[in-house]
Amino acid sequence: MSEIHPISPRNAVPVIVPVLEVQPVHAHTASESEQAIITAQTIISKSLTMPVLTSSLLSQALESLHREFSRLPGNSAEQVLEILRKMQSPQTSMADRTQFFSVRNDAASLFAMLKEFISISGGNPVMTPAHTAAVQMVMLMERQLVINLHALAAGLPIKIFFPVPNQNPPEVAEFTYDNADKTNNHLRHFSLKMETKTMGEVTVAGAELDKRLNVGFHAHQLDSVRRLMDNFPHLRTALESQQFTITGLTATQKPQKSSTVEPPPTISVTA
Repeated sequence: MSEIHPISPRNAVPVIVPVLEVQPVHAHTASESEQAIITAQTIISKSLTMPVLTSSLLSQALESLHREFSRLPGNSAEQVLEILRKMQSPQTSMADRTQFFSVRNDAASLFAMLKEFISISGGNPVMTPAHTAAVQMVMLMERQLVINLHALAAGLPIKIFFPVPNQNPPEVAEFTYDNADKTNNHLRHFSLKMETKTMGEVTVAGAELDKRLNVGFHAHQLDSVRRLMDNFPHLRTALESQQFTITGLTATQKPQKSSTVEPPPTISVTA
């Protein structure tokens, strides 16, 4: 499935990630490859607690990586900088975005490039800031793997982080995906949380069942809620063009601080 592009450049409404788009990522994360297990076991053995990973940590690490690699002399950082440019490009597909922070030994992956750079830059004073930034990013990428391996083993939703295009400094969105509904194997829940320049924090929560889609937007500012609702006709058209049936589409104001957890949208099943 192709991704749904931003609804309005004027308001920078965040991309909705259709659940089917990330199924290959879910399968890849669930793969019990030898390298993934070894990496996870190594990280777990170094800590007595579950590692912490947030979109803010990744955003900060990306900003540091871009700053320090841009300062390196010659062409030593060109391959990494090219990947960072792809992160910023609106032409990069959602499927590719969800792979940027994955732990892969593919020579063309960011993870493999950073590991190679770390191996040759240690002890070089000129490269020390970039070396530190690379180590930090690799550590966060490994954390995502460990967290998701634990989540899969426990039957919990997995988290996928991906860079948001056209954001300077770089920003990262958090996508939560649950493919294991106890009552219906075809029902999938998802949520997307991100910071936008024009509307602050926006959360999208939804459920998809056999191409029937229920989506709820939540923003802290009332003006942001109105902007989201203004774009609903365009969003509905974009979703229906991909053969989705919209069973619910809402936008609500979310308090800045709340002690309650709002349940995800549900989809009623009729005969």
